[in-house]
Amino acid sequence: MSTLSLFAAATAISLLAVIYLLYTDTKRIRVFRLNRARALPRYRRAGWALAFAPGVALLSLGELSAFLAWCGAITVLAWLVVARTPADNR
Repeated sequence: MSTLSLFAAATAISLLAVIYLLYTDTKRIRVFRLNRARALPRYRRAGWALAFAPGVALLSLGELSAFLAWCGAITVLAWLVVARTPADNR
């Protein structure tokens, strides 16, 4: 696979894990007074492992440039996703 496709796949997987962690964060649910019934089941360690596994895979494949791009992209994208306030405050 090319470096660009590895980078895109790793970023997508990590971003999905960050979104999962966002929707299962109990403090965020409490602070924004969100409906707890709509919260996903919480598997925090699995979420964190899934978020960082693509980085480990990129390093083990020897794709240093894809790893560095993934580090920057997931940092910025995760910040953008988490900084957004929820639309439904009930």
